[in-house]
Amino acid sequence: MSESSNEQAAMQHYLVCGIEDCQQNGQFHCTDCHRPLCEQCRDDHLKSLKTKLHEIVLYRHRKQQLPVEKCELHPTRNVDMVCEECKISLCSKCSTRKEHHGHKFDDLEEIYAEKYALQQTEFSKIQKYFIPTTEELKKIIDEDAIELKKIMENIRTSMKAESESLKNLDDEVT
Repeated sequence: MSESSNEQAAMQHYLVCGIEDCQQNGQFHCTDCHRPLCEQCRDDHLKSLKTKLHEIVLYRHRKQQLPVEKCELHPTRNVDMVCEECKISLCSKCSTRKEHHGHKFDDLEEIYAEKYALQQTEFSKIQKYFIPTTEELKKIIDEDAIELKKIMENIRTSMKAESESLKNLDDEVT
């Protein structure tokens, strides 16, 4: 199965591990810390009491990071969830307010990752259709351009012959 162009680009790019003082290739990604990890640092990350429950995936399977948006009511907090009932984005502190009591919340990062994956799938479909189609159209246009050049050359040759004939006729008359 062929890889998408984004996956190919990601695989060709050398990523340095996100752990300080480590210069190894970051083949893995910690979803919770949003940083690349090499194999050794991944193992250490999973052994540490602070990070042992973090989700670590291959770098190319990482979720796309949600763009940071600050909460208007709590500027020190990031908007990270959506209230299902109110259909608004909010921070975790806003979710504890009275107007959201008993409401269900969705993780904005998961929604973003799902939408991003759908967009990537659509983008891939578009590429698979349009790249071959445009290449075929370019080939047809190039062939048409060659044909037009031949036609134009024939017209020029014909016009030169007509011009020569008219000049000869003019010379005979005068």
